[in-house]
Amino acid sequence: MYSYFNSLEKLDLSDNKLEYLNATFIAHISTSSNLTGLGLYDNPWSCNCNITPLHSYMYNNPGKFINVNRISCKDWTIPLLEMDMDLICSSILSTLISISIALGVLCLIVGILTLVYLRHRLRVTAWLAEHGVNRVLSRQPIRTDRAKPDADKIPMSGDKQENCILLPD
Repeated sequence: MYSYFNSLEKLDLSDNKLEYLNATFIAHISTSSNLTGLGLYDNPWSCNCNITPLHSYMYNNPGKFINVNRISCKDWTIPLLEMDMDLICSSILSTLISISIALGVLCLIVGILTLVYLRHRLRVTAWLAEHGVNRVLSRQPIRTDRAKPDADKIPMSGDKQENCILLPD
């Protein structure tokens, strides 16, 4: 498919809205000995791992490119040749950034909820008590034997056997 490139001396693909060139194409033009001018400037190159073969070829053969300093990634002002591919195509870096953002958002949410609770502690406690959730905030243990009707009654020792009811503090 690429056999016609063998005799090609110049190829200008500038201003064609190209975002990347596949590795097979880059490998073929790099072995073509007659190619002396390759124009790729003014294209919106997408800077991700797909651009690595092009960057490597540019780095090893900057003289083969027409206006090499005008070849840059979309929304970037730095020429592609001067970019560090380890920063662009690093899964570890992107993972660390994602984790950092997630932890930052989580800390922010916890901080806001803590501030809201501290500022409105009495209202929150009253609301929880009103809705029957007051045992969550109390320091009293939650009884699990409520299903038994006489669970709160304790027999007293003495002449008479009486039951008493335990009331919370």
